[in-house]
Amino acid sequence: MENFPTCRLRSRHQQVARMLVSDHSQTQIANALGYHKSTVSRLVRDPSVATEVERLREIADVYVVAGAPGVSEKLKDAAHKSVEVLVGIISDERTEPEIM
Repeated sequence: MENFPTCRLRSRHQQVARMLVSDHSQTQIANALGYHKSTVSRLVRDPSVATEVERLREIADVYVVAGAPGVSEKLKDAAHKSVEVLVGIISDERTEPEIM
């Protein structure tokens, strides 16, 4: 899984980013947070807010997939099988390459 770095944003930037990820419009964000719409518009255009929105969307996508019925069990099984395969590869003591 990809590492999700934490962006260092002011609280107002974080609030706007979270609301954007939750599909709120700029007008709704301005009304909810008591900001002027032009302030929200400026914050939305800020590259650091755009980066934070993208990061939050990636996290949300991961949690949605992981929360689907049966996915966590399948991931556990796949991880266990992957470890078994890797252990087999690491412990293989053959010196000659095998042609398939």
